[in-house]
Amino acid sequence: MTDVEIKNIVKKVSDLLGADGVLEIALNDPAISEFSHLLKRAKVRSPLSAEGITLNFPANGKNITIQRIGSSVNKPVTATAPEKATAPKSKPAPKRHQHTYQESGHIARIVSIFNDEASHLVYLKGPTQCGKSTDVRAVASKLGRKLFTLSCCGETQFADVFGEKDLMIDEATGHTITYWKPGIIEQACKEGLDEDGNEVGEPAILFIDEAPSMAAEIAIGLNRFLESDSPRRELVISRDGGRTVWSHSKLRIIMAGNTALRGATTDNEGFHTAQMASLDLSFIKRIFCCLTYGYNRSVEKSILLEKVGDDRVVAQLLKFRDSIRDQIRAKELATPFTTKDLIKIADAYRIWGDMGSAVYYSLFGFLLPEEVAKYNEAAMLLGGKDLLKENQDANMDYMD
Repeated sequence: MTDVEIKNIVKKVSDLLGADGVLEIALNDPAISEFSHLLKRAKVRSPLSAEGITLNFPANGKNITIQRIGSSVNKPVTATAPEKATAPKSKPAPKRHQHTYQESGHIARIVSIFNDEASHLVYLKGPTQCGKSTDVRAVASKLGRKLFTLSCCGETQFADVFGEKDLMIDEATGHTITYWKPGIIEQACKEGLDEDGNEVGEPAILFIDEAPSMAAEIAIGLNRFLESDSPRRELVISRDGGRTVWSHSKLRIIMAGNTALRGATTDNEGFHTAQMASLDLSFIKRIFCCLTYGYNRSVEKSILLEKVGDDRVVAQLLKFRDSIRDQIRAKELATPFTTKDLIKIADAYRIWGDMGSAVYYSLFGFLLPEEVAKYNEAAMLLGGKDLLKENQDANMDYMD
């Protein structure tokens, strides 16, 4: 694009906006269709910004909002004639194997942190299957961002995170050539950037899951990347000649784990997680805040009522849950009783119509041998059924 072409686009956008503070318009609208594909480019957005005009591209990719800085966005006007109003469609009820997602209280906190100009590191701490990863996906969806997930499991290699040199066949010559295969950090950094590093699109969210299980060499490699509070983070790729990659200024990073990155510091954490190692304090101190999660009792009740549909059965199952968790708190049981466990029981009940079988087949096969009797006793006190006697075949040699 020449300077003249850019000036013409800026003038057309400014004239289109006129005295109105906000204009919502389809990208294929004749008024802008000839240059709408150029509006994401930094060469166009920068002079528009100098004129006090900002552009916002919603996640659906079909519309654009043009706004004069300082104007309210509550009542945008449209460039095309409004269509005849139609009654809003009611949201379809979830199927019985599904349930309605309920936002946790931390969602709004995470969104507000991510919308800050500074790039803060956020850490989510909580027991297994309590909704941490679900909330991260919800935040990405709410902000219209692509989510890159790094799971710090035992199989995660340094190359998966930071990239490596690899071989490929050149289709033109048939020769084997070496190329650089970027790791997930570089991919997340480059989201929303063009080849010249200009910010032309929506940035990513980088989710580092199971962070306490991070291998030492990965933690060391991430340390420099995470240390700066600068909006554009710097990734130096030593294995590719010390090449430097700069992130989008709105890249946001969130981590999650079962512990506070200091190893298992309580008996319950020791029972419930394999994340036993402690990360270096210099790494931990780079984190802006820690949001603590647990199992939300009211959400669990709502999910069960939605999936089971019988108040009496739900009340019985919740009493069983409370009995088991009381024993876990008293350190009489070690296996966690999660929200996902309740969902599995509800689905098994939907399939078989029998709560005893649902509890037995969803839970008992995963318990420690010494826990089985306590679970069975809790079930007998509430439902009056001996689940072991009812569900085990007397003719079967289980060999346990």
